[in-house]
Amino acid sequence: MAVAACLSAMAPASATTLVIPCTPDPANNRWSCTNRPNTEIIDDHVTVGHLQRSRNYFFCRQDGDGPLGTHWIYTRADNGNYGFARGNDVFETDGLPDC
Repeated sequence: MAVAACLSAMAPASATTLVIPCTPDPANNRWSCTNRPNTEIIDDHVTVGHLQRSRNYFFCRQDGDGPLGTHWIYTRADNGNYGFARGNDVFETDGLPDC
């Protein structure tokens, strides 16, 4: 059983997470998007929190080059801190507005 759990944890997100395109929540100026569970949230190069679930609210998308990815998605972590998720941890973000 432990081997199966280990293999499941190593599987790509698309194999374990149903990816649904981001959907707008215009009344609250946010979008509901699919992300990898335990997504790291970063602000000023420091981890400020995580998103444990695989579907969360995001506010906008910022493009920029860097060693951690070319897109950053602004959100609020589970602990209440605001920051950015790496674009490769959030799926189908083309509809999000620019930050």
